[in-house]
Amino acid sequence: MSRRTPIFSTTLYEKYFVPEYNEILLSDAESAYVGEGRTLRVGVVTNRPPYQFMDKKGFAGISVDFLQYIAENTGLQFELVPVTGTQQQEQLIESGALDMMAGITYDYQLAQTLGVAMTRPYLSTQYVLILNDAVNEQEMSGRRLAVVKNLGVQPGDAENLVYFDTIDECIRAVNRGEADATYVDASTAQYYINHPEYNQLKVISQIHDQWQLCFGVAKSQTRHLLSILNKAIASVPADQMQAFVYDNTMYQQQITLWSFIQSHPAEVVAVVLAFLLCIVALLLIWMRQRVKANRKMALDLKKHLQIYSLVNDYFIEYDFQADTLMVTSPATDQEDSVKIHTYSCGDAGEDIVGGGILDYIRAHDQGVVEMEQRWLDGQNHWLRLAVKTVHDDEGNPAYTIGKVTMIDEEKREQELLIEQAQQDGLTGVLNARAVRLQVEQNLAELSGQESGALLLIDIDNFKSINDTFGHMRGDEILKKVAGLLARSFRSNDVVGRPGGDEFIVYMRNVRDLRDLQDKCGDLCGKVRKIKIASGRYATISLGAALACSGSDYVEVYERADKALYQAKEKGRDRYEIALPESVSEAAGPKEDAGGRGLES
Repeated sequence: MSRRTPIFSTTLYEKYFVPEYNEILLSDAESAYVGEGRTLRVGVVTNRPPYQFMDKKGFAGISVDFLQYIAENTGLQFELVPVTGTQQQEQLIESGALDMMAGITYDYQLAQTLGVAMTRPYLSTQYVLILNDAVNEQEMSGRRLAVVKNLGVQPGDAENLVYFDTIDECIRAVNRGEADATYVDASTAQYYINHPEYNQLKVISQIHDQWQLCFGVAKSQTRHLLSILNKAIASVPADQMQAFVYDNTMYQQQITLWSFIQSHPAEVVAVVLAFLLCIVALLLIWMRQRVKANRKMALDLKKHLQIYSLVNDYFIEYDFQADTLMVTSPATDQEDSVKIHTYSCGDAGEDIVGGGILDYIRAHDQGVVEMEQRWLDGQNHWLRLAVKTVHDDEGNPAYTIGKVTMIDEEKREQELLIEQAQQDGLTGVLNARAVRLQVEQNLAELSGQESGALLLIDIDNFKSINDTFGHMRGDEILKKVAGLLARSFRSNDVVGRPGGDEFIVYMRNVRDLRDLQDKCGDLCGKVRKIKIASGRYATISLGAALACSGSDYVEVYERADKALYQAKEKGRDRYEIALPESVSEAAGPKEDAGGRGLES
């Protein structure tokens, strides 16, 4: 029972206590744990690319990059310890030589075997099937499937299994023809397919449950470490995690003489022999090499298109020298294969998919940006663009490769949240803060002879409505008045409720004083039709103030508030209008036909 406890506690913590926002907020106990300055020993598998492995520079991989990110953002200190596989991990965890593991499959059975508690997953991806290029994917019955020992249940057929110690050995076996196929996650597939050494592989998309990666924490560790790691995982931005994946799966091939000899030993021998025989034979071999290179380029393109078909994103490649942009669109229900669009980016071609993408590519070597942009369908969409530039030997930009993700739905959700944050919860009009910001913005935009008007509105005797008929009836009256105001003014006018029974309206482009008088009188009349109870109807007191270029919000508000006070003093159910000094001095106080005053 004790072996299951960390697993269930992690699950409960993920569900109820881990916030989903891009900031790591540590409790006092967690901060104290970090402040102890203890160095945590982390087991890193040396042969599990692209997640964790060793290269000439040392430890590398997505998990290693993410550990560095956590260290920078939490203050935790890590010491990376190389391990070769599951068996050694289990031994080191049991002996206390390791505090955690950089990455394990998110699998309860595996966690129990290793004796660790799992964090929440920090990376999820789909399974794909990697085949030897000579294998017909239509005839898979009886084929040899390479699987890893002690890694849990494998997807797919359980017959004719060939066991290996690591996923790397499985993929190498398929590349050499010692096995026909193996199942891996999409990121691992992309890493190996991009590597020139594995030129006998092809990828087939599969439909399986997602493969997930998490940290494994030794049960001897305090629960604070598990909590800090979960918070760090929840806080990492999606584009940052995508950058870790991108940096560790995109292989930039550097062709050297030694790598060429390793890849083409027969051709090199043939070239040497041909050079000794005659120059003509050398020319023939050179021509033969060109044909093979073209075939290899076609095969590389086919492999890349297979990778692109695994996701629903668009991939781009910009050629600086040719000034051309290639865009691959994902497969759809109508089209099973990836479609390639190529554009010449001259004076007439830059706006085919909009100039924003090209402007960003030409100005940045790498980065992630969001922009609203015309896209392949001719419509404007919100896009997230992630790019990285490849330079030639002289340091000049040669190609920029990147990924484009449509985020229209994400943007709509953000706009909805902003709109909800600005609304009054009861009436649906703007709240106090939002209405003031919009009125101040409108006043600042007044220029020349333009005029506006600020209206302050109170429902008469509203307290008695609540006391007599109850607060629910009072809320209904507030909603009806708010709805009446929203319908009575233009869409670009501002309508809000600062609180209680008070409403604010800002009218744009008021033509003249009579226009404002008519609007105020009409509004008072409409409110009188709102029924409170049998024989009783609502009324309002309204104070309005004209505003012109240079008007200040506080000054206009105070004039409108004074007019509102005067309307209440004169018996309510009426309006009063306060004019700017420049107007009132020339006009003087007046009375309109309804007995409503113009206040100076």
